[in-house]
This record gives sequence, structure tokens and C-alpha cells, in this order.
Amino acid sequence: MNLLIVNDETITLRGLSEKVEWEEYGISSVFTALSAQEALLLMEQEEIDIVLCDIEMPNQNGIELIRKISEEGFDCECVILTCHANFEYAQEALQLGVRDYLLLPSPYEAVGQAVKEAMERLEKKRHDQDYLYYGQVWLNNYKQMASGEKRQTPAQIAEQTAEYILSHLNDPVLSVKSLAGIFYLNPIYLNRIFKKERSISISQFIIQERLKLCARLLEDPSLSLAAIAESIGYTSYPSFSAIFKKVYHCTPTQFREKLSQKKKEN
Repeated sequence: MNLLIVNDETITLRGLSEKVEWEEYGISSVFTALSAQEALLLMEQEEIDIVLCDIEMPNQNGIELIRKISEEGFDCECVILTCHANFEYAQEALQLGVRDYLLLPSPYEAVGQAVKEAMERLEKKRHDQDYLYYGQVWLNNYKQMASGEKRQTPAQIAEQTAEYILSHLNDPVLSVKSLAGIFYLNPIYLNRIFKKERSISISQFIIQERLKLCARLLEDPSLSLAAIAESIGYTSYPSFSAIFKKVYHCTPTQFREKLSQKKKEN
């Protein structure tokens, strides 16, 4: 499983990522983020199973991050590791489904054990959802047979989902959760079907196709960067610029300048 550690203190972040023998607790890959915004950006591109986060961070705190994770329908468990013994924070965390609230300084063994227990809960939840999902599939298939409708294969579901995404790239609320609502499917399993058929998650596919369209739009110098961002579903230009830079290793402005230079050379 993959772990994401979110903490704005570099020393704490480095200690947690490097000094804990995460393999012993079942973690295969460890990702880090210095802010909630950076964490959400990373979660759109990587499959994260466990989020280990601080509470007090600049701009957006850990509670707000966990709330956003819940709203976006990410399939993961969250563990809080903080030096703030605040009852209101703990109460809100519990309301958001957080089971582990650790106070610093905590031994690395205690942190590792909390993450391991979160993994076990996640595995059980996914197992239970499997049964629920297959029950829903059986019921849908039964209804389709009774009404004479033809059953959709996973490949057809993935194709239909991809077609919808490509025709709605400008929709700012386009997400796994919104797509699941449209196709009357569990978001976790819609994403699993899509990934199995396309070898890419829905979130990654959305980003990939949005930025491919963006690269074509940047060829037109008459279009402003803000207009391009909005046309591919990004209401926040900083978020759009950050995602673009992570994928293309340059800003949209620099990318446009490179395109312009190439045209002059040709």
C-alpha cells in the first residue's frame, strides 16, 4: 500500500519518511507533501491508501484536508499526527471518520502501528465493499435481464466513462464521484473497472486529457492562460499552473514560449 505523509515541518517530514521501517508495516511506497494543497495535487496523480497528516499547516489545515479527501471520494484512510491536543479538532476528526489521533512526540513504532491498523481497516472496508458491489452488479444484471436490456461489460463501462470525460473536460466538478453518480455505480469500483481496462485511474485520465487539450490551446497566442485554464475545468489558475508544471516540468507561459520559438525556427 502507498502512504502519504503531510506535514509543513521539513525535519518532522524527513524523520517520518526516512526513519520508520515502513516495509515492516506493509507500506510499499512513501510520498510526502508540505501542505494540504500539495497533498491533494499528489493524490490526483498517485494511488494513495493511507494519509498521515498534521493539523496546523498554512492556508489549509489537516482537518480541512481530510474533509476535502472525503468530499472527493478518495479511497483511503486518514491518520492524524499532531502536537495539538485540541478537543474540537479531535471531535471533528472523529466526525470525518478518523480513527487514529496521535500526539507528538510519538514513538515511530506507535506511528507505524497506527498506520498498520488503518491499513487493516481499509482492507476490510474494501472487502466489504466488494460484496456490496457484486450484489449491486447481480441486482442490476437481474433487472436488465427482466427488462430485456443488454448487460454492459467492464470494457463498455470504461469506454462510456472515457467518452463522457472527453466531452466534459471543461466541467470543474468532473471527478470519480460525479461520474459514479451519472452512471449509477460505486465510485471506488467504477475507478477500479476503468483502471483495469485503461491502465490508468480516472483522476489521472482526466488530468492527462485536460493537459493534452491545454497543450493544443497554448498554440493559439490569442487565448489568455486564464481562459485556457477555465476551458479545461480549472477555476483556480494556481492549481492549474501547479499541475501543468508537475507534468510538463515548466509553467504554461514557458511552454507557450517554447512553442513560439519552435515556430520561428521552422
